[in-house]
Amino acid sequence: MLKFSRSVSFVYKKYLKLVSKGYEYLENTPDASKGITWAVLKREDDSLFAVCNTHFWWMTGPEHDVIRVDNANQLVNLMKALKNRYNCPVFAFGDMNTTLSSDVFKVYCDNGLNHLYDIAESKDSVSSHHGDPVLGEDGKYHGKKTENDKNCSIDHIIALGSDIKVSQYRIIEDQKALDATDHSPVFADITF
Repeated sequence: MLKFSRSVSFVYKKYLKLVSKGYEYLENTPDASKGITWAVLKREDDSLFAVCNTHFWWMTGPEHDVIRVDNANQLVNLMKALKNRYNCPVFAFGDMNTTLSSDVFKVYCDNGLNHLYDIAESKDSVSSHHGDPVLGEDGKYHGKKTENDKNCSIDHIIALGSDIKVSQYRIIEDQKALDATDHSPVFADITF
């Protein structure tokens, strides 16, 4: 298990070796800035795992849901390719701009992916999306905790692979995180 201290950079340099990396734009998406970054990492015991980070198309409406399904299919294809090439578990996370009841999660389910929330031993039941911080009289932005449950989350962590255990799946609601953005960070404690 990785123990984080000081910074992610420290952990990466001390405990992980970069095996491969890449980036691809999300196809059929009106915003050319949307894409998937990925990396394959080697742990101290020489085992591998892959991670993908993404930001799906954001607009609402049925025609935009189709774009997110295309985004999901592209992500799934990349995850499968990484799993097959490196024979390792693959994790994907990011702002998927879609809820658990969407067709995106049908794509994930149909392709054998797990939402880490579903397999976590301990989990938070609040939404990752808490609304825009508001500019206060002090000139600083202030966010507040959401009253929405997990079904309103649009930020997710999914996985492709076997023998993955999740002890915790948390929505970080520290005030600094709430003040910084309309999305709360999602954290998972994973063993594989």
